[in-house]
Amino acid sequence: MSKLEYGKEFLKLLDELEVTSPSEVLPLIKKINKETCVEMGDETISFFSDTFIVEKLVEIACKYDSDEKILVWFLRAITRISQRYNVNTPEIYDFLYKHIESNSNEIKFVVASRIISIPQFDKYEGKWDYIISTAKIPPKVYSMDNFLFVIEKKINEIPSDKIEIITDTLTKYINSSKLDITTHNRYEDVIEKLKRGFRNYDEKYLESESSD
Repeated sequence: MSKLEYGKEFLKLLDELEVTSPSEVLPLIKKINKETCVEMGDETISFFSDTFIVEKLVEIACKYDSDEKILVWFLRAITRISQRYNVNTPEIYDFLYKHIESNSNEIKFVVASRIISIPQFDKYEGKWDYIISTAKIPPKVYSMDNFLFVIEKKINEIPSDKIEIITDTLTKYINSSKLDITTHNRYEDVIEKLKRGFRNYDEKYLESESSD
């Protein structure tokens, strides 16, 4: 299928999604979500990299803010497009942020899996408290995978006053879980780096105190 044909077919789905009745939306958004999972190629990269597509999805999704069953499928599609095609618009961030404290663990998990990697999140004042809180979102096995990935990625940005609680969270998890050796070693490696960083901070703090 050519880029033009692929685009036309997907836009037809978007048009349908926009005008269909709420009772018939779920199959359509599931179909769109499936499209966001297809193998990446020239046609999909060209199409989904266009911010219009994801912003249109956000616009339609806002109509279903109070319907968690439908909303979670919109969030899955939007976050996957954002992640796979590196599309990070203010509209995406604002939409995810609106649902950051959802009562639905499923929605909270989908939001957490993407919002932390969006550049706008770096300006969020309570970002490290939020990152730490994501480790507790059920199901824990998936949330901890996501948490570990974030800590690995941002390990040099962690504030000194958050290192201990992050280390404790990771340590408690590997001590209470049956992990394969590769995953266990990933956790151990991060824990050791965090402890080393904490020791270095203590040494620098003591040096500054003694010089005063």
